[in-house]
Amino acid sequence: MSPYAALAAVALLAASHGATAWWMYGAGKDSVIADQAHDAETAREAREAALQTVAQALAAQETRNVTITQRLEQQVREVPVYRDCVLPAAGLRDLNAAITGRDESAGAGDMHTADPASGAR
Repeated sequence: MSPYAALAAVALLAASHGATAWWMYGAGKDSVIADQAHDAETAREAREAALQTVAQALAAQETRNVTITQRLEQQVREVPVYRDCVLPAAGLRDLNAAITGRDESAGAGDMHTADPASGAR
């Protein structure tokens, strides 16, 4: 075998190995890109499922308005610490009105009503 033929065979072998390596490198990149696309799609599906779950939970949530007046009145009546509380006259009137259910504000009984007989309009 001539040295030129051996050199050509080695060059051909190196070129084929280089082409194969280049092709496999591209296939590896494509595989990584496909894996990343799959991961992105999985993350999008998980996000959509989470948003769907949150939307269902919010739709099922019930809004309640709870009045705590009864519990507060009970504390004012039963807890002796509140008996020693010093309130201004208006605050004491309002508290007594809340406890008894009667309006004891200043001048509550002094309201004038229109008398149809007197002609007042």
